[in-house]
Amino acid sequence: MPDLRPGIPEEVRERLIALADAGEHVWQAVAAITLDLLAQPGVQKLRLYADVGACLGMKSAGVRAWCGVYQAVGDDLLVEFPQFRFTHWRVLTAAANRLKKPLVDLTLAAAASADNYGGQPVPPDVLAVQLGKPQDDRPALLKALERAGAAIIAAQRNCGSAAMLQELDGVAATLERLAQEAAAAAQTTKENSDARV
Repeated sequence: MPDLRPGIPEEVRERLIALADAGEHVWQAVAAITLDLLAQPGVQKLRLYADVGACLGMKSAGVRAWCGVYQAVGDDLLVEFPQFRFTHWRVLTAAANRLKKPLVDLTLAAAASADNYGGQPVPPDVLAVQLGKPQDDRPALLKALERAGAAIIAAQRNCGSAAMLQELDGVAATLERLAQEAAAAAQTTKENSDARV
């Protein structure tokens, strides 16, 4: 097997791969736990993502990303292709959505390229270039609502007054509803636009 990164000694490379393997189980387990909690009635998505993120010392956007990728990939592909990391899956799921191709087809093609990389999976940066750069084509209103929701959640954490906290809870619920409506409207508009083409 050719040495792709000669500056890294083999024993260090093996340690790094073992650490990366351990990290894969973390994001998958956190996503599964979060999705289980989201399935409970009355749970506010944005607040839950923020709370889980706070437990982990990470941003709520990261938790949302883990959950989205976990849902898109599913346990079957995660088990069948353990060589792929979260970053691979994120690139693959974004490309599958953008290119309107089955995720499994893109995954098989990426797995087949391992021979070009000394038996290792294609590096995520290379994979992203091969599949094209994703565009964030969400409407500006939806992005603004998501940012506002995150700001409300941050304010809730720092709030000392019970009345103010209750008010912020109501605002957060309203923002979450508006974000869902904006996302649904954007999807309908996109589908109608695609149908005309």
